Amino acid sequence: MCRRVFICFLVCGVVAAVLIGFLNQGPDPFKVNKTGYWGTASVKNVRAAPEDDPVIYKFSVHAPEEALLDLKRRLASTKLAEPLQDSRFEYGFNAHELRRVVDHWKDRFDWRQQERLLNAYQHYHTTIEGIRVHFMYARPKADAKTKVYTLLMIHGWPGSVVEFLKIAKELATPKQGVAFEVICPSIPGYGFSEAPHKKGFNSLEAARVFVKLMDRLGRKRFYVQGGDWGAMIAKLMATYYSDRVLGAHMNMMDVEFNPLVLLKLLIGSFYPSLVLGNDERLVAASALPLWPKLVQLLRESGYMHLHSTKPDTIGLALLNSPAGLAAYILEKFSTWTAGTNVDREDGGLTDKYTYDELLANVMLYWLTDCIGSSARFYKENFAGGLTRPTRVPVTVPAGFSVFPEDLLALPKSFVGHAYHDVVTFEQHSSGGHFAAFEKPDVLERDVRHFVAAVEARNASAAGPFAAFPFVDVGPQLYRATVTFGPSRPAGGQRFEPVEQPKAVPPPSPPPVSREPEVKPASKPVESRVRVPERCSEVL
Repeated sequence: MCRRVFICFLVCGVVAAVLIGFLNQGPDPFKVNKTGYWGTASVKNVRAAPEDDPVIYKFSVHAPEEALLDLKRRLASTKLAEPLQDSRFEYGFNAHELRRVVDHWKDRFDWRQQERLLNAYQHYHTTIEGIRVHFMYARPKADAKTKVYTLLMIHGWPGSVVEFLKIAKELATPKQGVAFEVICPSIPGYGFSEAPHKKGFNSLEAARVFVKLMDRLGRKRFYVQGGDWGAMIAKLMATYYSDRVLGAHMNMMDVEFNPLVLLKLLIGSFYPSLVLGNDERLVAASALPLWPKLVQLLRESGYMHLHSTKPDTIGLALLNSPAGLAAYILEKFSTWTAGTNVDREDGGLTDKYTYDELLANVMLYWLTDCIGSSARFYKENFAGGLTRPTRVPVTVPAGFSVFPEDLLALPKSFVGHAYHDVVTFEQHSSGGHFAAFEKPDVLERDVRHFVAAVEARNASAAGPFAAFPFVDVGPQLYRATVTFGPSRPAGGQRFEPVEQPKAVPPPSPPPVSREPEVKPASKPVESRVRVPERCSEVL
C-alpha cells in the first residue's frame, strides 16, 4: 500500500511539474525593460513621459491630528461578530482577540511615540519613473577605521519599513570594525511610496526602480537583503543587475519548483536519506513530508488568490475599517510566525511582538491608504507569469537565513539550480516569516556573516560612503493612493501638508544640505502654511 501511494505521488508530481513548466514557459532570454513610466500623465510611450524631478526631498513623518481623531472615532464604533466556540484562529482572526487589539489601539496606543521611533531615522523621497519613491535611511556613525558597506533592505507584504526599526540601528552600529549604511525603500504602492497609476508594475519593475534609486544616491555597488516580496526583488536585482549587486541575502526562498525539485520533495517524503545530507535534516523537517506542507500552503494562500485576481475589492473593503484592516494584516503575523498559532485563541501575537509594534505597521497601511495598492502588486506579478523572469539563475554571491516556521524552507541542495554561488546558508531552530521583525539580532548576525564571507574572497567594497544632496520639506504625511469621498473630492491632493513652525524653503534656488545628520523632529505648530508650488508638483 505504501509503495502504491509513493508511486502515485511520484507520477502525479512529475506530471504536475511538466504542466507547470509548460504553462509558465517564457522567452529565453527574458526581455527586461530598460525604463518605464507609472505617473499620472497620459503618454503614448515611455519616451514621451515627463522628465523626473531628480531632487531628493527629506521629510519627517507626522500624521495630522484630525486623522488620528478620525481613527479613534472609527475604532469606537467597531462591531464584532461572535466567533464559533473553540474555533481559536482556525477560521481566521478571532473576534475576542480583535476586541483586545481594538481596545489597545483606541485607548493605549500612542502614534506620536511611534513617529518618534520612525523619525530616529532619516526619511526621503524622490521621483523615479513618474512616481514618488520613499526610503528610510540609517546613517552609520563610523570613524575612518570602520569599513562601511551599503545595504539595501526590502520589505514584503503585509510588512513595511517598520519591520526594520530594530535591525537597521544594529547594522549601522560599528561592530568589529564593520558597519552598514542601510537604505530601506518602500515598494511603490506601499507606505509612503506612491502607487503606480498604470498597470504592469511588478517585481522586475520594482528591481529596476530600486537600481535607479541607488543611482540617484550615487551608490554604484551594494548588497541587497529581503524577505517575502523583498526576497524576490533582491533576487531579480542580483539576476539582471549583477554588475551592481555585490551579493544578495534573503530570509525567504524564491525557488522555481522545476521537475527536479518536485521529484526530490516527493522522494524525500518517503526516503529522506536518499535526497538529504546529514546537515540538512533540521530545515528539511519543516518541508518534509510534502503532503502536510502542501496542505499548510493551501490553507495559508487564500489571500494570494484574492490579491492576484480582485485586489481592488479587498482594498475597498478594508479602506474604511481600521479593525478589519488590523484583523487582515495581523492574522498573517500570527500564522506566519508559527503555524501552531491557529490553535490558540489569542493567535500567539504577543509571544514575539508587542501590540504597539504590530499596530505601528498597521498604521502605515491605514494612514497611507495603501492596502489596495499593496494587494495589486500580487496581480501584477502573477498576471505576467511569475516564474518567467526568475528562471534565470543567480550567479552573484547569495546567502540565506532559513527559519523553520517560514512558509517555504528548503534544504541547501534544493536551491543550487537557482543560485549558483551560495556562500552562506544559516539554518535556525526557531523563527518564522518576519525574521527582521521577530529575530533582528539573528538576522543581523547572518547578514554580517554573509558580507564578511563575500568580502573575504574579493577586494574590499567598503566605503567611505558619500553624503547626497537633498531639500528638507519638514513634517509630512504622504499617502500611497488618491482617495476621495464626501470630505476629499476626486483628483485632490495626493498628500497632506502638515502644520510646521517654519515655511519650507522656496523652490528656486533650493537650499541644499550635504551632511544628512539625524535630528529630532520639530514639534509642529497648530497652524497651516502654504506648500510651495514646486513641492506640490513633485509630491
